[in-house]
Amino acid sequence: MSSQVTQSNNAINFKHCSVIRIAKSRCKFRLIYIPNPAYKTKLQELLPKLEEILETHDECQANYAFSKGRNSALNAFQHIGYRYTISLDIQDFFDSITTRHVVETIPSDIVELCFVDGAPRQGLPTSPIVSSIAFLACDKQIKNLLERHRIQAVYTRYADDLIFSFNKKEDSGKILTLARQVLNEHGFHLNENKTRLQDSKNGRVVITGIAIDSRGLHPTRRTLKNIRAAKHQNNKSSARGLEEWAKCTLPREKSEQPKRKKIKREYLFEAKDGLRPKKLPRIVTRSSQDPLDSLSEFFGEKVDLPPLKEGYSGSPEWGGPCLPDDV
Repeated sequence: MSSQVTQSNNAINFKHCSVIRIAKSRCKFRLIYIPNPAYKTKLQELLPKLEEILETHDECQANYAFSKGRNSALNAFQHIGYRYTISLDIQDFFDSITTRHVVETIPSDIVELCFVDGAPRQGLPTSPIVSSIAFLACDKQIKNLLERHRIQAVYTRYADDLIFSFNKKEDSGKILTLARQVLNEHGFHLNENKTRLQDSKNGRVVITGIAIDSRGLHPTRRTLKNIRAAKHQNNKSSARGLEEWAKCTLPREKSEQPKRKKIKREYLFEAKDGLRPKKLPRIVTRSSQDPLDSLSEFFGEKVDLPPLKEGYSGSPEWGGPCLPDDV
């Protein structure tokens, strides 16, 4: 069931954004920060730099969220073939991140733009990547502790979800102890209510919304149920998105990404007596030439059109004047 978005009566106004509340379960709310258009554009311009920082500093490669060439399907793929899987959730992940988590990786001028009220708030376009960068030190420390204590386990993270897979059940207590220790050292806390231990002998294991077993990746029953509901409600866009998610597709390598063909399209006009000129699709070279000159060249003679109405600023297609409605 989708959460109901409600505008707070006294919306908190910061320099560049406002805040709304999204209702959660048990009378709880999640604050979503909505940047104004100018501030949002500034943050979006920072995304390439932040992606570069994430790729450069992600030494242990445990993060599978908000990173090019990685997704939730590839995250779940790493855990196929193990008997036990333990999933942990970080409580108030975004709100727990402070500038000290990123002071050594993100330049201070970018930090000032990406942090609102002391944290990378949910709703800002840069917050997902900033949160991943902030947790890289924890990822590295967790992997080092697993190796030091000779715990044979696979560790991955998708946003605030930490997933460990292993074959010895007695290792679950060791993993929980190490994870709590690392999180507490860095100012994070586990959401104990969402800690989950799964045994592959009891059926498919669900990891970040994708089911796995010895045969591979599968959509969950909940996903299939949502697809049927979307089709029943004739919600085509939602159904298409869920069906694409249900494919559990692994990301392509950069060399395998299909290249999009950029086709420049222009339109010539076919003038008819007393009728509005209609567009004929043709592929020609775009120029800044006046459309009336193009019409003259097309018909081989000068073309005279009625005068323009007041208020026409120009056609975005041609860069010149628009035709009046009564042509």
